[in-house]
Amino acid sequence: MSPESQEKLKYWAQQALDVQDACNLSGVVFAMARMMEDLCAIGREINQGTSWRNSHPITRLFVDKLNSLACTNVNTVCVQAYDNCEKLAKGGS
Repeated sequence: MSPESQEKLKYWAQQALDVQDACNLSGVVFAMARMMEDLCAIGREINQGTSWRNSHPITRLFVDKLNSLACTNVNTVCVQAYDNCEKLAKGGS
């Protein structure tokens, strides 16, 4: 993975953590759209497809927040996604 892509993952992991305090659903949706553009590009770079993007911890945290804001929160595996995003945000893999 290129250094630029690693930095983008680090950035979006931190955004996924930060968005957990959001109260504006449209803001989360717009940020998620920008994130997915980058995640799609990174996926192509490392030969990963839809399943990788859909189950990525960054994606899961954004989706979980959307569920929460829409009052449709269900019991999920987001604790692990949160921990993974913390690691990515600090430059881990």
